[in-house]
Amino acid sequence: MDPTFVHALIKIVIALFGIICLLVLVYFFFRKKGLYVTGIGKGRLISVVERQYLSPKTYLAHVEWAGKALLIAVTPAGVYVVKEMDGDTDGRSALLSKGDR
Repeated sequence: MDPTFVHALIKIVIALFGIICLLVLVYFFFRKKGLYVTGIGKGRLISVVERQYLSPKTYLAHVEWAGKALLIAVTPAGVYVVKEMDGDTDGRSALLSKGDR
């Protein structure tokens, strides 16, 4: 084997090891700060309670985030907050209060 090839191979292995270590450190940093997304319902910051499709590309979503219940409209043109409530995040009665029907 050529010594330059071995030297280049060692540099590549060290660089790859460094990148893997960096990725592991970033993962644990975000996990400690609570900025990660895990499996269903475990540690999630945002929870989609229900979706109601209005057309193939348009739907309403009942979302819970930071102690608030949100009704969000998702369309091909964008995402819009229809209604936002504080406190009780059960949401169904609050989302459809008498003044909004």
